[in-house]
This record gives sequence, structure tokens and C-alpha cells, in this order.
Amino acid sequence: MKIYDRLADIYDRGGWESYSRRMFPYLEKVLRRYRFQKKRVAELACGTGTLAIALSQKGYQVVGVDRSEAMLRVARDKARQADAPVTFLQQDIRRLNLKSPMDLATCFFDSMNYLLSYGDLVKTICGVQRSLHPGGLFIFDMNTPSGLASHWDAHDGSRDLGDVAIIGSSEYDPKAMLGTIRITVFRKISSGGVSSLYERFTEVHTERAYPDDQVRAALEEGGLNLKASYDCMTFHKPNKAAGRILYVARRD
Repeated sequence: MKIYDRLADIYDRGGWESYSRRMFPYLEKVLRRYRFQKKRVAELACGTGTLAIALSQKGYQVVGVDRSEAMLRVARDKARQADAPVTFLQQDIRRLNLKSPMDLATCFFDSMNYLLSYGDLVKTICGVQRSLHPGGLFIFDMNTPSGLASHWDAHDGSRDLGDVAIIGSSEYDPKAMLGTIRITVFRKISSGGVSSLYERFTEVHTERAYPDDQVRAALEEGGLNLKASYDCMTFHKPNKAAGRILYVARRD
């Protein structure tokens, strides 16, 4: 079973989409800082489409790209309900193939950390570079080694949503710089009398942390010019303790 195949239906209820809601006003500030005026946006690893829909509602022409058909199914339903004309494509961002060039590409919620090899990181950046107009921006965030080592424990613990219970546990391998989250879900499928029947499934998500110098090298190798990096959700220069960094790169 691929990750998100069964998690997609409860992803928003589980609270994960709240990051996209917090990211949107921050992204608007970043775009104003770079005087972004153009309209065509590719939202990579768009998940259930929260950010793609928000961008569409602001007047951008948005293409949402994700590898998971289950997540895209939810995203399409949400876009229809919101009357947001987003085009959704099922693609692996390592093999990005857009029909028309974009003015902006985004990739958030540490989705770039799911690229577990440096080669895949460069391959993805090369695909973004090919997909951008000259002058186009690529804005993305990444968990740092410090972030995976110290902050992923926020995923530990449990959430009771009534008909769904979610239990998360995380660990970090500092030598491999790999973080792993195990998400176990108990979902009620029937109830009767004093007892209820639940189904159980577990998803394992793995992220790789990349030191800042490797991200910078990958951007250069992929043909993009790094304009700035920020301690994510701020405009402060990231220090060694920064858990997540936002990168702004441009195709010259």
C-alpha cells in the first residue's frame, strides 16, 4: 500500500492541512517582497489541495501536482466545492512534466525531504527549472537536520476524533539523517449495541534531512539561483537551531 492511499480521507481532519493554511499568508508576504506579479503557479506535492485552492481564489492560474491519486481525489472534490478552477495532475515531482511554463513553483510541508537521495533532489530541481519561465521563482521549505532530530517528536502521541483515532510515533537516525514517522489509524467502520468495529492501518513516512550547503549545491546544479533563505514563517536568517528553512530560488 502506498502512503496516503488510506490516510487521504482523514488527512484534513487529522490536522495536517492546517500547515497549508498557516503557510498561505506567509507565502503572500514572500511574494510581495519579491514583487511577484505574474499568475501561473505550480503547487508541487499539493496533497489535498488546500494551498492550491487558496491561490486559485486569489486569482492565480494554478496547477496542483501530487503523486497520490487518493490525495488528488480529495483535492478535486474540495476544489469543486470551493468553485476553484485548479488543474490537478498525478505526477512524481522527480519526473515533472508540465505542458506550459510557470511563473512560480511551490513545494511545502517538507515535501522535498521525501526525496531520499541527493540525486533525486537535483533531478526534481532540474524539472522545476525546465518548468519555469526565465525569471520564475521556486519557493519551498525543508526540514533541517536539527528539525528532524528535535522537532519531529511533535508527531508523537494520539488524537481522538470520535470515529477515528490516530497514534503517531517518530524517530531519527542521525548517521543517515533519516527521520521516520509511523502513523497508526483506527477508524470505525460499524457500530451496534455496546460494541463498535474498527479497522486499523499503519503508514510509515520517511524524510531525509539535507544540510543547508547540500541544498544550495543542489539548486546550483539544477540551474536555479538562490535568492534568499529564511527561518520558515519569518524573514530572519536561519541559524543552526532552525528546524525548517524556506528557500527562494529563481531561474535566471
